[in-house]
Amino acid sequence: MTAFAFPSPPPHGNGANCAAGSYPLGVDMMGAVEDCTVAGPATSMANDTLWNAVGDIVYATGNDAGTVLSAGAEGTLLMGNGAAAPSFLAAGTAGYFLIAAGAADPVWTAQATLASLEGLTFTNGDIIYASAADTLAVLDSGAEGTLLMGNGAAAPSFLAAGTAGYFLIAAGAADPVWTVQATLASLEALSLTNGNIIYASAADTLAVLAPGTAGYKLTANGAAAPTWNAPREFSALPFTNGETQTAVTEAHMIANKYITDQGSAAETDLILTAVSYHIAITVLNEEATIVEICPPSGEILYLDGTALDANDCVDSPGASGSSINVERRQDAAEAYHYYLSAIDGVWVDADGED
Repeated sequence: MTAFAFPSPPPHGNGANCAAGSYPLGVDMMGAVEDCTVAGPATSMANDTLWNAVGDIVYATGNDAGTVLSAGAEGTLLMGNGAAAPSFLAAGTAGYFLIAAGAADPVWTAQATLASLEGLTFTNGDIIYASAADTLAVLDSGAEGTLLMGNGAAAPSFLAAGTAGYFLIAAGAADPVWTVQATLASLEALSLTNGNIIYASAADTLAVLAPGTAGYKLTANGAAAPTWNAPREFSALPFTNGETQTAVTEAHMIANKYITDQGSAAETDLILTAVSYHIAITVLNEEATIVEICPPSGEILYLDGTALDANDCVDSPGASGSSINVERRQDAAEAYHYYLSAIDGVWVDADGED
């Protein structure tokens, strides 16, 4: 680059007046009186070495001072740099786009080619997306109410609009699902306090279950509202020899309680009865004698999953502390049976030799 000072322009002599000797002459553009004997300055813009080659660019470096930026290579772009010297941005790779970078230098970046874009046909609402490297494709606009959904590296798609009032429920990596839910109005109408349980009292309708008493357990009741129930009470309620399960449960209201042979000096038999409702009790052997549990006449007992013969009884070991769960429930055919599950000790089929 060549530094220089911009030269003063030569005075403009009035050639006609000089030739005729007519005075006074005019003034030049600098305000000086013209003199026919004064030549222009020896150095002028025409003969100074300001431009070294075709394509050079002159720019100012200060007041009345400047220099030359050498011509840029073909394909380069002249780029301003504020108060600093201008420069040329290198030519980009064929097919690249120039992407702005704010106050920094713009960047040549590989993009889907214009040819790919120009080959597309699209209309209002269409979505343009990359179907492969540097390749564009069009997703037709979705119907009103549909939602644009990503599908990883596959083409995006629209999720169908949901039924009015439905909620969109996430399904992990699968498509989310529109699902019928209790309406927000139903939820907003509830008055809640600490410990409340919200449950569905009808289709799309919510209700509130008041907090339960400390220690109570929540019990499902099929389609009816759930309830809080007192936990199993482990009080020891004795039964006498030959007493029936119905008599014991009705006399002591011992559903989900222990009954025992407390105080018995000999074998104690508990005769189960053929009730048509669910019952669960625990029989505890507190004495060093045998407790025998017998089925209703003609029925079979199930001991630890095994069906015994009709009328066979189950005996405890002759040791204190053995216990067994006794439950009356329906089978798949809705017939009621007694199912016994040993807790402590080895309970056996008393008539196993039959």
